[in-house]
Parts: sequence; structure tokens; C-alpha cells
Amino acid sequence: MNLDELTKLEEDWLSKMKTMSHTDYEDAGVYDVWTMIFKQYVLLAREGNVEALKRALFLAWYGQIEPSHLCGIKIQDLGANLVREVLQMTNALIEKDQLDEELTWMLPWYRHIVPWYLDGCDDLEGLKRVSGGQWSLYQQGCVESPFADRGQLGQYWRSIQKNQW
Repeated sequence: MNLDELTKLEEDWLSKMKTMSHTDYEDAGVYDVWTMIFKQYVLLAREGNVEALKRALFLAWYGQIEPSHLCGIKIQDLGANLVREVLQMTNALIEKDQLDEELTWMLPWYRHIVPWYLDGCDDLEGLKRVSGGQWSLYQQGCVESPFADRGQLGQYWRSIQKNQW
């Protein structure tokens, strides 16, 4: 699947989730779909698609902060090895000095909200360093970033934009 197809799939499932009870998620396949979406983003990220990497990173992070019945993600279903791979790909961007402006402010925010999400990643020094940066950078960056048509990542950050000031 390409990025546009995944975006549409995310938007479709976000709409469906609004109309169903979380008790129906398992039977409706919600958790399976979000796991598949995550895996598709990882595949695209392996090809160098930074937007797919951002979305995979977001889903891995979001699955840790939100209960599965709210976000549709069961963090254990994403697979520890794939989550680790996403963190390693992000670290590689940092080590090559190729981190874009958006990730530069997103990473400290993620760590500020979930300080433990990088526990056990002592070998990912660049990721830990950047994530330990000034978390309030999001205040400027979030305002300037477009989040339409970016799935759950976009939905989350649009909610932050609306409540920021």
C-alpha cells in the first residue's frame, strides 16, 4: 500500500471507530487493521519514506499512552521487533543529521508525555539525545505544520493545535 491508500484507510477506520462501542473493536477487526497499518508504514519507512516513519513512530508511541479501546492500537500486537526497528530508523536519521524540523519538535514532546517510551534503548544515543530536548518546541512547530490527511498522527496533532493557546 502507498501513503495515500494508508491515509484513506486510517481515515475510514477513524470514522468507523466513532460509530461503534469499544467492546465491538475485537469482532470488527479494529486492532488487526491498526496493526496492519503500522506494518505497512514500517515497510514504506524501510524504503526511505520519512512520512511513513513519522506515522509508524507515532502509532508505536500512541499505543503506549492511550488505552487500546480509545486508539484502536494494542501495543503488544505491533511487535516489539518492529517497534524497535522504527526507533532504530529514527535514530539513523539523527545520526546522519537528516532529521526534519517536524521530528525535531515531535520527539521531545513524545518523551515529555511518555518518559519511559525509550527505556531499554541505551544504544540509540541520538534518539535519546534529541528526545531529551526542549519539549515546548512543539508550541511553535505544531502551529506551522499541516496535519490534514495524516491519519491518527494528524488527528492527534490537530487536537493539540486547537487547545494550544
